[in-house]
Amino acid sequence: MSKKWKALCLLLLSGIFLLFFLSGLKQTRTVYINTRPDGGSIPATAQLTNGEAVVSIDAWRSQSGMSYLFLPSWAEDRLLQTDGEASLTILTGSDIPSVFLTLKHDLSHIASDKEQSDSGQALILDADGETVYSGGLARIKGRGNTSWEQDKKPYNITLENSVSIPGMSGQSAAYSLISSSDLTFLRNRISSEMGVLAGTSAMPSILVNLYINNSFEGVYELCQRITPKTLGITDLEELTAQSNPLQDIETLDQLTTGLTLDDWNQSITGKWWDYENNPEDITGGYILESDNAMRYTDEDSGFILDSGAYMVSKSPSHLTEAQYQYIRSYIQECENVMRQSVGLDDCQALSALIDIPSFVGKYLVEEVSKNIDCSATSQYFYKDRNGILYAGPVWDYDWAYGVERIQEDIDYMDPEGFSAREI
Repeated sequence: MSKKWKALCLLLLSGIFLLFFLSGLKQTRTVYINTRPDGGSIPATAQLTNGEAVVSIDAWRSQSGMSYLFLPSWAEDRLLQTDGEASLTILTGSDIPSVFLTLKHDLSHIASDKEQSDSGQALILDADGETVYSGGLARIKGRGNTSWEQDKKPYNITLENSVSIPGMSGQSAAYSLISSSDLTFLRNRISSEMGVLAGTSAMPSILVNLYINNSFEGVYELCQRITPKTLGITDLEELTAQSNPLQDIETLDQLTTGLTLDDWNQSITGKWWDYENNPEDITGGYILESDNAMRYTDEDSGFILDSGAYMVSKSPSHLTEAQYQYIRSYIQECENVMRQSVGLDDCQALSALIDIPSFVGKYLVEEVSKNIDCSATSQYFYKDRNGILYAGPVWDYDWAYGVERIQEDIDYMDPEGFSAREI
């Protein structure tokens, strides 16, 4: 066989091999980079050529003039074309999913004020670049208290449709993007897994790369929010709204009881809203948070127990008067029984009101982690219709395990000794 025919056969075989190889690929990814030597931003577009998704990522320019492009892991070794001349450092992240949010306004619209909200579009890709969610972003809003004062802002997001995200159980549309004070991202994860093993509950979470308006914001913890749906309990807030079709939540008036003066400030002992009607059954579901006096003041609904503990109703966020009276009386009865001398009869009475295993598990997590927020804030409880009170889910432990210290008589770095029972 002549060299000419050998070359043609080799070319034909190569073409057939390439055809089969390409047909086996689900999608190809190409990253185009256009650099601007004039000092402007350096846009980079990662294009999924099968049309599933197109995202744009702007490079970050330092004060020294160096530009950095932060890409998801699946974009590594996919840089096929560059135009222009500039100093550019390309970094790829770990094998974790990526969340791309495109807002209607500039990020400063919500980053400057926690009460501001925005909407837009959301794209969630898994660690391999496959599309998990592509659709509307119904709402994004700032969240957190101390964490909101940091440069790296935390956010709550609500998607227009529920989605099942790999690494999380079930479907949800409500998520928190947590900018942890814990740079290792281990404390929340350890506490959540410990809580489940100890007998309480935890919200599933994963680490993600977050991009907002083409800008890389950093690695965040994406966590399902604590809602009636994620807890699997009755949505009393939705049922209350359905029972009052002619009343708009924005036009309701807040009703309150008297004032109490403590070491922090003057607080309203109880607050609810002037809904006219109630669902037929108001025994659940409730999601409550034990908070401090300062934060309790800014919440919509809640009450103060005889012990001085501040309880916030997270759902329903706008309690009716009947709901307020019911849940306050129920929690007060729980507190009264807990503070009695512990005997067999007391334990039986208590087990008729609370789920003792979840309370024990929650206490163990607080004690082992030496959580400075124990009995202060971010302590959640929930109660379903005709059910008892559960402790949990565990939430917000990035200041635990000795990261922060709040009481001088407790050594938060020492693995021995008690902390939760001393607060």
